[in-house]
Amino acid sequence: MSNLLDFIDTWPAIPGNTTDTTKKKRRRLKSLATTIRSLQDRLEHQDRIKEEQKEEIERLKGNTGNNTFRGTYSSLVAGTKNSELENVLLTKIRKEINEMSKIENNIVISCLEEFVGENSQVQNESIFDDLLNELKIDKELVKRRSRLRKKGTDPDPLKPSLLLLGFKDSNSQKTALTNSSNLRTKTKFTRVYVNMDKTSTERAVEANLRRMCNEKNEQLQHEEGDRSYGIGPNGKKFYSGIRGGLLTDLEHRSQ
Repeated sequence: MSNLLDFIDTWPAIPGNTTDTTKKKRRRLKSLATTIRSLQDRLEHQDRIKEEQKEEIERLKGNTGNNTFRGTYSSLVAGTKNSELENVLLTKIRKEINEMSKIENNIVISCLEEFVGENSQVQNESIFDDLLNELKIDKELVKRRSRLRKKGTDPDPLKPSLLLLGFKDSNSQKTALTNSSNLRTKTKFTRVYVNMDKTSTERAVEANLRRMCNEKNEQLQHEEGDRSYGIGPNGKKFYSGIRGGLLTDLEHRSQ
């Protein structure tokens, strides 16, 4: 593979059992790589023009010297190696694709009660069984189950650690996500949320969005209950929120 363009042209095929969400992510990665390749081509083209103009100026001055550019553009690019930027990008893309393939059947559950102390194992197993029942998932389809918390820390009864579930197939993941809306009707699962697992890159992007969102809301001058809001040019109340992976203004409705 001599350069990034070769990598794009031989982009790995998407397996037939890949989820729709993962397919979209891979298409976004390819689009990103293609865009960067295009930008790099434009920069190289501009550099070539500058070199040729410089050579022409020196020739007209009659001062070509020993270090004057004498080769053609084709001779310049022949046998070139990947730039440092290309190598970094290739590494990141491969890492992202590899991470996506590992988590494509995972879900992350937040705020599911976690019992501690005597008889906690039985209690945790019971509430887990009830959760799977609401999600309409057979327990045998769960191949991985673990709480996500920092090493050496104990469960916080006020804020349970995230629960990671890995399924044996993509259909189980889709079923769990589809039926997660059923949890809102159950008292003990009212505050429980089910989401797709994300790569480290996606988590970093989301964390940055949340930080930006919080910073914007902290600058708003009005408050009602536990929420700050601003008043736009149209006289409507608003606050910052995240929708569809984008930071946007949302209408504030009085409580």
